[in-house]
This record gives sequence, C-alpha cells and structure tokens, in this order.
Amino acid sequence: MSGNISPDLHVPSFVGITYVGSENDEAEYTVSNEASGRHFFANRPTVEFIESIRALGSLQHAATQTRLSLEAAQSLLAQLMRFGVVVERGKTNQETATVKAPFETRAVMIRFDLVDASKLTGRFAGIGRLMFSRFGFALWLGLAATCLSMLLLSQDKIALALSRIPNTGAGDIAAFLVLLVLLKAVHEMGHALAYQEMCRRAGITPGPIRMGISIFALTPFPFTDVTGAWRLRNRIPRAIIGAGGLYLEFLFIFIATIFWTTTSDGWLQTAIFHVAMFSALTSLLFNLNPAVKLDGYYILSDLLAFPNLAGRASQAAQAWLGRRLGADMQRPSAGLLTYWTTSYLYRWVIFSGIFWIAYQFDARLAVPVFGIILLMLVFRPLLRSVQHAIKRSARTKRLIPAGALLAGVVVASLIPIKDRVLLDGYVSRFDTTFVRVPEPAHLSITGAGLPVLHSLELSHEQRDLALQRAIIQNASRAVARSQSGVERARLETDMAQISEMQRNLAARAKTLTIEAQDRDVWTPLAAPDYVGAWVRPGQEALGALSTPIAPHLVLWLDQTDFEVGLLADGEGGLKVRLWHDPSCEFDARLDRTDENVLLQEGAIRMRARLPDTGPACFEAIANGAAVVARHPARSKSMVERGWRTVQRALQDRLPVELLLENEQGN
Repeated sequence: MSGNISPDLHVPSFVGITYVGSENDEAEYTVSNEASGRHFFANRPTVEFIESIRALGSLQHAATQTRLSLEAAQSLLAQLMRFGVVVERGKTNQETATVKAPFETRAVMIRFDLVDASKLTGRFAGIGRLMFSRFGFALWLGLAATCLSMLLLSQDKIALALSRIPNTGAGDIAAFLVLLVLLKAVHEMGHALAYQEMCRRAGITPGPIRMGISIFALTPFPFTDVTGAWRLRNRIPRAIIGAGGLYLEFLFIFIATIFWTTTSDGWLQTAIFHVAMFSALTSLLFNLNPAVKLDGYYILSDLLAFPNLAGRASQAAQAWLGRRLGADMQRPSAGLLTYWTTSYLYRWVIFSGIFWIAYQFDARLAVPVFGIILLMLVFRPLLRSVQHAIKRSARTKRLIPAGALLAGVVVASLIPIKDRVLLDGYVSRFDTTFVRVPEPAHLSITGAGLPVLHSLELSHEQRDLALQRAIIQNASRAVARSQSGVERARLETDMAQISEMQRNLAARAKTLTIEAQDRDVWTPLAAPDYVGAWVRPGQEALGALSTPIAPHLVLWLDQTDFEVGLLADGEGGLKVRLWHDPSCEFDARLDRTDENVLLQEGAIRMRARLPDTGPACFEAIANGAAVVARHPARSKSMVERGWRTVQRALQDRLPVELLLENEQGN
C-alpha cells in the first residue's frame, strides 16, 4: 500500500480535533471535516498519528513517532484519507471519497443527502434559543400537562374517533399524509435548531447541517446529520440535540391535540387526531428505542457517556466469539453483550416485518429479501468475527472443528430427506344425519321411538289451500258453462299456483316426519326430553339417523398444510393406523373425485377407500374409530422444509378450487 500512497501528505486546515472527555482513563476526541460536515470518534493514538502527519507530512515518520507498525499505519492512513482528514499535498480541494457500505446494506437502505439547512436554521435561531431555554421547557411541560388533562376529559370523543378509523376516506388519508410530512419536517428542524443552539452556547461554529431522505425497505425517512455534536465536551447538550426532534415534534402534537379536543368534528380534526396518534406511537415505539440508531440510541449513549455504543457492543460480541475460538482478546463487558443481544434480536424483529411485507406483496420478492437478511444478520457478522479472531491468533484446533461443524450443518440442511403428510380422521360405516327442528311444532314419539313433529301453522296453511283449490275448481266448472276463455285462463293460472304451493307444503311436511329403514339406526339425543312439548328451531338435535354404507375413511387436513401433489398420486396410497391401537395398521386409497374433496372451516375433507381385506383387527374396527393416515410426499431438505413452514405461516388460505387446479396442473 505504501507504493500507492504518496509520502507527501497533508492535513487540511478545515480538519479540526476536539477533546470530548475520557472513558476508563482513556482520552476521547472528535475529528471533524468541516468542509464535508463529517465527524468521527477517535482515541489518543489516532489523534497523535494525525498530528504527526500534520507536522511531518510523511507516513514513515508518523509511524515511527507514534510507534505503530507500518502495516497498522497504512491501514489507519487509508481510513483517514477516505474521510478526507488526510490528503496528498496539492489535492486539498478533492472531493471526499465515500465509504461504500456492504452490498446488502445498500440494497436495503439508500441515503440521499439533499441540502445544507444551516442558512434555514439560522433564520429560526430565535425559536431555538427560546425553546431550548428554561422558559421554553416550562412551556413544553405546561402544554403537556394541559394536553393530558384534556385527553382524560375527552374519552368519549377518543372512542368515537377510534371507531371511525376503519371508515377513513381518501380525503382524510391525503390530509393525514400532508400533516405527517409537515410534522416530520418539524422533527428534523428540532434536531437542527438544538444543534445550532448548543454549538452557540459552547462557542463552536456549527458548520454544515445536512438534511436529506433515507429510504429503508422502500419506506422514506427524513434525516438531519448532526454528528458534529460529538465536538461538544458536555454530554447533556449532546443528549438535548438527540432529543430535540421529539421535543419540538411533541410540542406541536400537544398544541394540535388541544385544538382537537376543543373544536367540533371536521376533516382537519380527523387528520390531526390520526397524525397525533400515529406520530406519538411511532415515536415511543421506534424513535425512543435505543436498540437501533435512532434518537433513543443517541440520547442513551450521551447520557451514559458511552459514545459509539453499537460499535463497542459489536466489538464485544466479536471478542466473545473470538475467546471461544481461542483468540487473544480481552473479556467483553457483560453490559455491552446484553445490549448487543437485545439490539440483534430487535433487528430480527424489524427484518422479519420487512420479509412479511415483501411476501405479501410478491412471494417471489421474499426470496432475495430473505437472502439479504441472512447476509446482513448472519453471514457477514460471522465472517468478520472469524477474520478478527484469526488476526488475534485464534487457535487452529478450535477453528477447524468449528468450521467443520458449521459446514456439516450447512450440508446437512441441504440434503433431501424423506417426507410425509399426516392426516387425522376416523372410520365411517354409516351415513349419519342429525335431525333438528325445522320450524315450531309439537313433538311426539312413535312406537318405534322416532320423533313426529306436528305444526299447526302448516296444518292451517294446507287447509286454507285445500279450500282455495275447491273454490277455484267450482269457479272453473261455472266458467266452462259460460265459455269465457279469459276467465278460464285466469283460473288455470290460479290452479297452477295453488298446486305449486301445495307441493311446497308437502315438502315442508316431509321434513317434519322421520322415516327409517330396517337397517337404519336411530340414536335419540334430545327427543325424549321434549316429548309432548312445543319445540322451536335452534334447539338441540333431536337425534341422529345412521344409514349403513360401504366402510370408508373421513380424513382432515388443515388447508395451510396441503401439499401440492397429494392428490396427484394415481394410487393415492395411504398407511393407516388406529389411534387407540397403533399396532393395527392397514392400507387405504384416497378418492380423488371432486365431490370427495371439500373445504370446511379452513380444513380439507377427503375420503379414502378401505381395502376389502385386512389384518385381524381390521374387521373389528368400530364406527367412528380415530385414525391417523400417512401419505408419502416428495423428499425435502431442511432448508426447503423451513421455507415451507414460513410460507404456511404467512400465506392466506387458498380456495380449494385453486388447490385442485394446482393438482391437475401437476
């Protein structure tokens, strides 16, 4: 590398170094590139190296003076040159090189640095001085208390507004989006104004205040770059800058909420309620969450005087793994490991939500998204940790078994393993119908024990129709003697209508009569309890009428567990065993006809034919005996099974018609 980097080096005048305190008796500094607005944290050896370059202009001399190896000095110099802190002499006006993020990070998040807001914030400097003063804080607390008390007095109005959310119209959504954008602009101005005011109090020039848009997982988020706050020695002003966005945003939320509680309903009030509720919830759940690098993270790291908390936590995790691999590394802090674990799990939650959204949008898009997630959260961190451990003299006798174990797990997860589909069901030897009360009627029992229902309403209707029929017949005979064609046609139409109504009444009467053959089995349920009483629809079933049929299996499978190819098997072979007697096992075959494959309450109901002969226990199987059937399925690897499980958890239930179409397509 020394051949590619000129020894004639220079530290530009716009590069400043600020002492910000000490941690564990180690001095800490902020290195600032005022031209680009970039700032980064540095320790004493890094600062001494920069000062040596400033004084000597030579890599070799700076490495000798700071007692760094040439390799370490070259690596540090490359980092400093990428940030524009050190440049080749005569090229001080060159653009600062951009540090490229890994591919997967750039695929998930894109950042657009749009404007320098320092001039705009300068115009509102008076608001910043007011709001970030004792008077401004007292005003904020007063508005917060007023807002809370008025919300407690407006519970009915809140309940009404919440009930109207499902009926939100396009106009309300448009107003919501406009107000939300304005409120987020206020949030970012809060950070900028706090930064400007804290720098003024410390006597530091704020420099550029970059604002722009970050697009994370196709969702835009505004940002304000106030990393120059690290130049402030006092941690409290830095924490105020981190909280400035939420501070100013909630000020406007308080004012808007008070306006909402004191005015009547309207499109503006509806939009204000939605924006205030949405912003308050997202701010509390996300912005104040220190597990990710948002406002809560920077507030916490400043209050704890623990800069670069995420970076140090990652180093602690690397140290923990490195020590497991025998590397010469210090024991990591338990607190840092706890923070890293919490942050890591939270990132999995966030990216799981991104994966779910991608899957709902298009299942094919979910595959590359899942690959990016694995690369970001598993493979890349693991690779860096192992490389770091190797540089710290990790033991080969631990590296090789760990690598072999990891490779074995990967290979094993890709090997196809025999699979099967399990279907629960029961043996059916009867076609059973539950007899219920179709309409209000009087219940009696025949000598055979069958219920008989007598409906007075039906009897009256039948009697009325019989009288109407007799009247029409008499009128028809009179018209026949008068030879009136129009009258005869009208009476014939009336007679046809009467006949149709009588047939309907006869069908109703049939539902009130239970007919059973000699082989049928009647099982009384509630009928004996209602003898001589008037019964109504909706009561318990009177009984069950079972007609003997050819023995078969009724099998059930949850629709999300349906395996394409299950019904395409020409043989439809099944291995079946009894739940109460696993040793009783026999074969069966699925009936693949459409009428035997039905969707009922989210489960697929299928029918299977029993063999003509079977083991000795086969003939003694009782009606309704529970069984479990095993159907062979295509071999799958653990990766494919895991993906199938994810699909089943995320997908909506498919219509049974579509499932059958897939079967026919196969």
